[in-house]
Amino acid sequence: MKISYRSLYCGMLAMVIFLNVTVAQQEGSVLAPGWFMHRDAPNSLYEHYYHQSINYLNQRKSTVDKINTLAELQAWQVKKKEQIKKAIGEFPKAESLNAKQVGKVNFADYSIEHIVFESRKNFFVSSSLYLPKNLKKPAPAIVYCSGHSETGYRSDTYQHVILNLVKKGFIVLAFDPVGQGERLQYFDPQSKKSKFASPTQEHSYPSIQLLAAGDNMINYMVWDGIRAIDYLVSRKDVDSKRIGVTGRSGGGTQSAYLGAVDDRVKAVAIENYLTNFERLYQNKGPQDAEQNLNSGIKQGIDHADFMIARLPKATLLVATRNDIFNIQGTRETFSEAERLSKLYGGQAANLSMVEDDAGHASTKNNRLALYAFFQQALANPGNVVDEEVTLPTEEQLKVSPTGQVNSSYQSSSVFRLNKQNADKLKENLRGQASLDFLKSSQGKQQLKDMTGFVSMKPLQSPVYTGRILGKGYNIEKFFSYTDAGYILPYLLIKPEKTNGKFILWLAEQGKQDVVGKEDNFVNLVHQGYTIVCPDLIGTGEVGPGTYKGDAFINNVSYNLAYMGLQIGQTTVGLQANDILALADLLKREYAAEAIVAVAQDNSIASLLHAAYFENPFQQVIALGKLTTYQEIVDTEYYDSNVVPSIVPNALNYYDLPLLAKVIDRYSFISTNQESLKGEYLLKLLQAKSK
Repeated sequence: MKISYRSLYCGMLAMVIFLNVTVAQQEGSVLAPGWFMHRDAPNSLYEHYYHQSINYLNQRKSTVDKINTLAELQAWQVKKKEQIKKAIGEFPKAESLNAKQVGKVNFADYSIEHIVFESRKNFFVSSSLYLPKNLKKPAPAIVYCSGHSETGYRSDTYQHVILNLVKKGFIVLAFDPVGQGERLQYFDPQSKKSKFASPTQEHSYPSIQLLAAGDNMINYMVWDGIRAIDYLVSRKDVDSKRIGVTGRSGGGTQSAYLGAVDDRVKAVAIENYLTNFERLYQNKGPQDAEQNLNSGIKQGIDHADFMIARLPKATLLVATRNDIFNIQGTRETFSEAERLSKLYGGQAANLSMVEDDAGHASTKNNRLALYAFFQQALANPGNVVDEEVTLPTEEQLKVSPTGQVNSSYQSSSVFRLNKQNADKLKENLRGQASLDFLKSSQGKQQLKDMTGFVSMKPLQSPVYTGRILGKGYNIEKFFSYTDAGYILPYLLIKPEKTNGKFILWLAEQGKQDVVGKEDNFVNLVHQGYTIVCPDLIGTGEVGPGTYKGDAFINNVSYNLAYMGLQIGQTTVGLQANDILALADLLKREYAAEAIVAVAQDNSIASLLHAAYFENPFQQVIALGKLTTYQEIVDTEYYDSNVVPSIVPNALNYYDLPLLAKVIDRYSFISTNQESLKGEYLLKLLQAKSK
């Protein structure tokens, strides 16, 4: 084989470029080489959220362990129900379902009525009602909640369970969750599939927009389930006092919620979902949008509470020993609920658990247990056999004419409904009252609570790890330990001749974004400025880490944001704390009296919050693009890189431009010319000093 000199040259050139980039990255690293004890520093954000979560969960466990009377249990149940409902959020007004039968398919021993209803105004739900022949009316009915199947309830596994329940005399209503089956939110007309890779991404992508406007995906999905029950109880052939709910995987999530919040649910079977948060975080990590309650863990809500809240009503926990939802956590959860159920005396038997050998899957033994459970709990005795069934065809299970409710009925979408809500909020932020609120101590405390910001505590004395020599400057490497336990790495770019002024420079991806290109800072240091470039938690050497989760979209882990959501913390709040702690360190260790704080692009949000909470800076400067919360909500396909800057419920109180208005000494420069940011900054500083 002959290799041309041109190919060899190009290959060597590429290798040289690669090595130069690698060397530059290592030179900018505070922790390389060595620092074995901090080898997992990139996962600092996950580990911080984990330890905070465990603290809350341990407090909860300590309280639950002390419940020894029925009165104490009932008080806990009332409290947990209220907290779960509050975390899910207020449901919309129950308007007319406008339910319509849009098709019917007859089989030998059952029929399927295809039903479309509106869970919210102009928000259509595709569903199928399975009716046994020779039905004893009124009959018990079961809502079947689908897991994360692209086809919704049409999955062969789900159809097998549904048809076996129907053959045993149950009416079954199966409906498509948001983002699945015939309710895709991001439908691609060419591929006839979602533009996203999975249902977890269909759920999670709009969740960030919902959170910014004070809503959440759980609210949408649970309300769909409640409205499905509304439809069932409106029918004369359904016994409204014998309503059951079941589902596996993501359907288990919905079943757990519905069983806890809707008192009409007499029996619920939760399959392949419940474990506990400690084991979940140790194993798979937080799951997609609808599995995370706002401040849920902070309020002491664990998986067991979804069962405890409904005691002594009938509940079956269905598990497999090799499930992705760890079986040890499942057993611990059941054990806790079982102990408390005994306080109800003879009704303790209403809580049961079955497990089998399998992965994240349905098994025959578990299905038999599920059938028997509903037969007893809903007073519908009969044979307990897992029958072989002939599944309906794809065409027979099609509900809407086009196969999507959006195109068939001009259904609205989560994005559009949320935007309508956010547009109303936008009007409220235009008045002087919003500015006055932000200027008040009450407003400041409100934002601190929303972001999870805690009062700044000093960093420990810095640890020196090396330096890089440059022309007319040198770069010294440090890290300091934060009060929370993680480290804060930073580079100190020192000029040969200092003017006594410091620039605290924050970049979206960390310090390497600044020092990776000398043109960014060389003119500034030659003018005597000392530049400090940190890696705030979640960036650079302390993030975002190796964890991706099931909602890893456009190279951003949405799951990390959900982990913070559960404990009432945000990346913005943590980074704001670190910014202020670093400014304090600069004053203590380096006698920095005049500090200019600079932030680029998506790091601007963290700096704005820091300067709003406590402003020790001579100037606050934003470079690049400031993406507002309103812009995120208004843009159907927004940039996922904004996820770390999201603050839940923000638009009910403020947006970033409004926050900037109440910050003293603030300037904003909009430019897409990355290489000139240092030059623009120098001109601005020189202009300000005149």
